[in-house]
Amino acid sequence: MPVFSPFAGVRYDCATAGAELGRLAAPPYDVVDDDEHAALEAAHPHNSVRLILPRDEHAKATGTTGPRPRSRRWCEEGVLVRDPAPRFYAYRMEFTRTRRHAAPHPRGDRRAGAARAR
Repeated sequence: MPVFSPFAGVRYDCATAGAELGRLAAPPYDVVDDDEHAALEAAHPHNSVRLILPRDEHAKATGTTGPRPRSRRWCEEGVLVRDPAPRFYAYRMEFTRTRRHAAPHPRGDRRAGAARAR
């Protein structure tokens, strides 16, 4: 039987990123099409689509390939910060599906939790 325990997660520091969470968060990777991907990149330079669905050409142009990946750089810059204490995480994400994912329901809703399992 799995044992679940809390962990110290990494989250945005919106003040350091210079934006509200809505401009920084992206929908689940499996519902982002090319048009939405471009719109999310344009919404903010620290939008999480750059972490979950990085484009090689963007990474090459901005020097984010190699030994210092973007997530590590954002942590070094303080855009992403580790929580000071371990905890369990729950989240709910609502999103609108793009045309290619619209049928049968254009709205999406995901609820999940995160914990360390062994």
